[in-house]
Amino acid sequence: METWFLLAVLSAVSGGFGSFTHKVVAERNHDTAVIAAYASIISTILVLICTYFFVGFSGFTLLMFLFAFLAAATYFASLMIKVDALRVIDTAIYFPLYKIVGPLITIIFGVTFFGEAFTTIEWIGLFLSLTVPLLLITKDENRRQRNLVRGLWLIVIGAFVGAVSVTFAKAGADVSPNVWLFIGVGEALTAFSAIATLYARHRHETFDRIQKESSPEAIKLSLIKGVLQAIGAVTMIFAFAIGGPLGIVYTINSLYILIPIILSIIIYNEHWNAQKVIAIILSIAALGLLK
Repeated sequence: METWFLLAVLSAVSGGFGSFTHKVVAERNHDTAVIAAYASIISTILVLICTYFFVGFSGFTLLMFLFAFLAAATYFASLMIKVDALRVIDTAIYFPLYKIVGPLITIIFGVTFFGEAFTTIEWIGLFLSLTVPLLLITKDENRRQRNLVRGLWLIVIGAFVGAVSVTFAKAGADVSPNVWLFIGVGEALTAFSAIATLYARHRHETFDRIQKESSPEAIKLSLIKGVLQAIGAVTMIFAFAIGGPLGIVYTINSLYILIPIILSIIIYNEHWNAQKVIAIILSIAALGLLK
């Protein structure tokens, strides 16, 4: 079994638990930008400590910085869109659809920009995955969700921005002489984006907002999210760096949806039925054809 495949699976596990923290943030009405800023600072510190002990800080290039900047900016934008979507639709709707749209866009980017090729079976998997939304979007779901139409638009936009982000990350991993440093720079830029967004939202009330969101619960959420964010970034970028294809690695990573869906049903009693079970099973079958 390829090492990049194992790293991709680990990124899916950490991403699943990390994504559930987004749901907790949305449900408890915490300030997304504050939590993201704290988490990104924690993640940056952890990655830079690893960089110092494992390889050092040599190998910095302007091209590496450019890709890290673009990946971080688009990642943070996709995070903001994700939390907004989770305010109006259930995780059992959001994550399967996001998981389908995001990998589809990323596979297109992989074929277009990196010359990746896929087998007939994998293309069948792509077609099969397109049937999943038909099982999830019904009139009953429209009545159950807070705002299904807005949520669906946010899914499409967020998936596109997320696909752009992971494409920049793949490109950066390919050109960086020091992958650890590339990840650390990306996390630092993500933290900067979070702080800048926080200031843009609250201006002179920024410090008061930070104080309000510095409760023990918020700090705990930030710490958990920061550790998971660091693990997810390191495993995915190194999967790319050692030869993992963009479309396949991101598709494996998209399996993270199972964790927040299950946790949301258990903790928040979100709606569950046989139709959604079939949709999720079908989406996993599609992933099996795409591997």
